Amino acid sequence: MSAPGREGGPMGFLHGPDGLYAIGDDGFPLSAEELLELEEPTRRELERYAVIDIEP
Repeated sequence: MSAPGREGGPMGFLHGPDGLYAIGDDGFPLSAEELLELEEPTRRELERYAVIDIEP
């Protein structure tokens, strides 16, 4: 799964109420199983830049 100009990564990202979600080729958020299929460097980068929302 990759977007033009991206190798081995998600198509894009969606900001949801619980944080940032990786979007797959079908336009839907990637499932946990699909995330495990990504290459290790890509998974590390997604974890590194993960966003979580904190209630004030």
